[in-house]
Amino acid sequence: MTADTKDAGDYVLLNEKDAKALSSKILKSVALKDTKKTVANGKKAKVTFDKNLNMENVKKITYTSSKKSVVTVNKNGTIVAKKAGKAVVKVKVTLKNGKTKTVKMTIKVTK
Repeated sequence: MTADTKDAGDYVLLNEKDAKALSSKILKSVALKDTKKTVANGKKAKVTFDKNLNMENVKKITYTSSKKSVVTVNKNGTIVAKKAGKAVVKVKVTLKNGKTKTVKMTIKVTK
């Protein structure tokens, strides 16, 4: 069954099996472009997602650093290197359907 809406395009109603398959496919698309980065002390880097992620499916993204003394990350995914060392930036993506996926990026800060 397809419903045509005036300005938003076509909507397709899915059965439960197809809806779960689509949800799984969307979750698999949540990936980072890089899982490791090296950043010089005092410099910035950006968390970037794989090109297959459709941001229209995303409700919320939260970023956290495992060692805030080494790197900090803001709500937009900008990483700031504070001192030499290693830290892991965790990115929690919440989809509009309520499903979540956490991906990680290891950051090495050089002097």
